[in-house]
Amino acid sequence: MKTAKDKNDNSTISIIQEEEETAKLEEQEPKLWINHTFSLKFNDTTVPVEWRYLPEINCAGRRAVAIVSSDPSDKGRLARDAIRDTWMSSTYSGTVKNNTILALFIIGWSANETNMMDVHKEAEQFGDVIVISQPDSYRNLVIKVFSAMKYHQSFCKNVDYLFKVDHDVVFFPDHFFNLEREGYFHSTEAASYGNTWKKAVVERDPKNRWYTSYTQYPKDFYPTFTSGPAYILTKKAIPKLLGAAQYRNLVMVEDVFITGILAIDTKVKRISYPNFFYKYPRITNPKKFCSKEGKNRLISIHKYAFRRYRTTFHYLKNLNCKKLVKQR
Repeated sequence: MKTAKDKNDNSTISIIQEEEETAKLEEQEPKLWINHTFSLKFNDTTVPVEWRYLPEINCAGRRAVAIVSSDPSDKGRLARDAIRDTWMSSTYSGTVKNNTILALFIIGWSANETNMMDVHKEAEQFGDVIVISQPDSYRNLVIKVFSAMKYHQSFCKNVDYLFKVDHDVVFFPDHFFNLEREGYFHSTEAASYGNTWKKAVVERDPKNRWYTSYTQYPKDFYPTFTSGPAYILTKKAIPKLLGAAQYRNLVMVEDVFITGILAIDTKVKRISYPNFFYKYPRITNPKKFCSKEGKNRLISIHKYAFRRYRTTFHYLKNLNCKKLVKQR
């Protein structure tokens, strides 16, 4: 990752751009294969990012933009195709069919030229892929999610929700909006919604993928945060989180940093909803996805590779909750 410290920069925003460039960018729809650079500014580093590819899509009239974190590998492509065949399909998602949500993928850069050529072709074929210049890796996931938030602010800032989803998560946007109509979610507050974790121990082993140094975060336990495989940010939360990043050292554990540390700094609410399931590869009790009234409440379920993705989606989408709740 290219970084550059700048202790004399007293800017009050976390993503640094020239005002004229920002104005020009926000006045137009995204263009194909451009090289527009922005910067993600943190207390200890500044990360330059280029939009390498932006789809030509208009967010006008949408209620949510779902941005799925994926990767440029062959397996990543298989995962994206499985998602396109399920909840991103207008055949199976009413919120996609009626343009309530816009669903996109975000992918980092790879030194593998063959993979990137394939991503190039895929992006032009489907028109649903965002590509950024930072290398695609787990440790860079935090940069991808900040870029997704920047995308929302640049092109979709009037859209009520940003759905952050990993590509091994089976997701049900229709259920989310059913629950919103019942008052479970509120677009007017600054909040993150998902499965919240409390008192998670900070990982200090440098070999661990979740490693955090004492310089990055000195406490022994992380603050309450919203689990990373799938969570939802409201449009009021996003600029607060982006703006607060410059005052904190960059923590590479994406969900902890964004929905925990920065959420506390900005008083963004972390609201737990039980039907965001984390690491749930075997479905032994589908009744737990149903309400007492016999309605399917499942929003997301994690840890499904492309091989079982389609089957799992259709099984869960077609649960007979009215029958299940009658069973003892």
